[in-house]
Amino acid sequence: MPDNSMELIGNSRFKEAVNTQFARLLIENHCPENLLKKYFIQDYFFVLEDIKVLNKLIDISNDNYAEKFRRFKHIVENDEIKFFTDFVVKNNINSKNIELSTCTKEYINFMDEVINSNDFVLILSMLLAGEWIYLETFSNKNSQNDYINTWEKLHSEDLRIFVNFMIDIINNENINDKIINVFKNTVELEIKFFCQFLKN
Repeated sequence: MPDNSMELIGNSRFKEAVNTQFARLLIENHCPENLLKKYFIQDYFFVLEDIKVLNKLIDISNDNYAEKFRRFKHIVENDEIKFFTDFVVKNNINSKNIELSTCTKEYINFMDEVINSNDFVLILSMLLAGEWIYLETFSNKNSQNDYINTWEKLHSEDLRIFVNFMIDIINNENINDKIINVFKNTVELEIKFFCQFLKN
């Protein structure tokens, strides 16, 4: 079986994406509270976008795959959405005043473009890049920050199982330059997303 997933990593800045300066600040509990809030507010929009991605994959995949996408969507909707809702309430954030940053808009526009391709493997490679980066960046890091510690527990065993499921699919598909480029571009946007908070 070809190791397509390693080829995707090799053609991208994946290793840089899982070790950004901002992510280290989060994990080491050195992130100022105002940046922490900005980060979670923007990341909430990606959770909503991920649900759109999962809905598309459920619609266009076979029954066996669809059930696994459905199961992960259930985890996202029940665990992550609750986390973000609680975060907004505890921090007295007015959800009506939340706006997407320029970087977040760029990333979501890219995701929408890939979703609209209706290409199963293209969409999967995009989702894999984002979820794999978050898995390797935050899972099992035992952050001393209460918010991050709670949040990273959402990115643990369930996410690892889901990422491995997507890797298995990718390794059984024929990948081409379009797939490599979607993965690579997603990685670049993840790096850009993290780095935006160091500019504030």
